[in-house]
Amino acid sequence: MRRLIGTAGLTARAADRDDTRGLKWYFASNQQRLDSGHGLNLRLAVLSARRNTRLRPHLITTGFRNDLTEWMEAHGVTVIPGRQPMAETIRAGEAAGRYHTRYLGHWLRCEVPMLEEEDPFVLYTDFDVVFLRDVPLPSRPPRYIACAPEFRPDGWHYFNSGAMVMNVANMRRSFPEFLRSAKHQIDTLDGRILNDQYAYNNFYAGRWNRLDLRYNWKPYWGDPSEARILHFHGPKLHNVRAMYTQPLPWEQPYWRTLASLVASFPDGYRAAFEAVFAATEGTDLPERAWIREIADRLATQPPPVPPEIVDLGFFNNDYGKLGFDARWPLDERIHYAIRRWRLRRRQNA
Repeated sequence: MRRLIGTAGLTARAADRDDTRGLKWYFASNQQRLDSGHGLNLRLAVLSARRNTRLRPHLITTGFRNDLTEWMEAHGVTVIPGRQPMAETIRAGEAAGRYHTRYLGHWLRCEVPMLEEEDPFVLYTDFDVVFLRDVPLPSRPPRYIACAPEFRPDGWHYFNSGAMVMNVANMRRSFPEFLRSAKHQIDTLDGRILNDQYAYNNFYAGRWNRLDLRYNWKPYWGDPSEARILHFHGPKLHNVRAMYTQPLPWEQPYWRTLASLVASFPDGYRAAFEAVFAATEGTDLPERAWIREIADRLATQPPPVPPEIVDLGFFNNDYGKLGFDARWPLDERIHYAIRRWRLRRRQNA
């Protein structure tokens, strides 16, 4: 039987607050297993944060204990059960065929300003990040949130919500209106074309600040040696390993998308793997051996990806010029862009 996380963790408040310890860091997850691929990402994030930063880690979950939450607490993470204010709307949307409850965990990040009771600014990241060095508060804190671009480092028209510095008070004041807006969109739109990142972009349009790219650096941007936060946006470490170690269903758009990034930017992924290996030196991460191995293979052997599936049409285009709606989830935007790009190539052949 699963055990509920106790209500003592419902707010992020600590009697032993020490500002010299750095920013409070929030991340979120539904019930991942410790030994799953995403469990590895979560452990990497925590171990690198504990080793390389002064961040104070806080995990928001959907509310049940398992081996992962126990590991988190053993490694100094405050585990908080999410209040899930979107849960009723999302479940109703699923019953009406407009949405999926598997997206419930994506919305946990929205709760940060309601859970935080002490600090004026906090950091939120997705769980697929590795901290390479300390993450101080930016010299110009945001009015609401500070974020970096999605795919292109110069694409400031649409931000990626995988790393956000939040102004807690202003985000809390705007939260009821943000929640009404998000619920209305799920209630009235086809839920396939709405995710939490779009909801943030839509609601805070014209009100968000630019975040230093080093706070949300992607492997496909190149050398991460100056980065503070390395974000495995798209292919995760276990995805790249799978490309070298097992047969993959290349006919699936999901794998074609991931492979297109790794095959097109192998030097960036090699440098990213090397950075992860260095960032976890001395930790109790058993996967370090194969992380080193894949870094070496990326340096000497191109990713074994069929060249005919590699297509970066999605990468270099603005969303508004592709004919799809920016409200679509990331994977649907990518897959649509790839299909359109191929169609145009066939028509021009």
